Amino acid sequence: MVSTEQSHLRVFLAEDSDDDAFFFDRALRKANAGCSLLRAENGKVAIEMLKREKAASGHWPVLIFLDLKMPVTSGFEVLEWLRASEAQSLPNVIVLSGSNDHDDMQRALNLGAVEYLVKPISAGILRERILGQLNLQREARAETRVETRAGL
Repeated sequence: MVSTEQSHLRVFLAEDSDDDAFFFDRALRKANAGCSLLRAENGKVAIEMLKREKAASGHWPVLIFLDLKMPVTSGFEVLEWLRASEAQSLPNVIVLSGSNDHDDMQRALNLGAVEYLVKPISAGILRERILGQLNLQREARAETRVETRAGL
């Protein structure tokens, strides 16, 4: 059974490829990460969904995986929007891209991505990144609860 703490953890995927989204969803389920997945099929929908998620819950998803080369609105534009949205408590963003261009990598990192992974990505590496980032988020939440209880 998934605990209450885990059940409200959401991972967000902005990915226009159904095949890549299927692969990601499968890796997330096999990781037994105890979280739900939200998916947007392009950058414009990603921004709309992230706005709704933040407004409804008061929180961003704990982790965002973002394709850069999407129709309508690019992943770079999503990163720019996130950066302009709120200076504090932004979620960690990991870029998943078919581009291994150094300028793309540098731009994504400069816009706030914590990591840049080039597709295709092995399922093992993807699961490792998901679990690693979620564990960091859980530790940060636990520290915040302890500090709150201690009155810090």
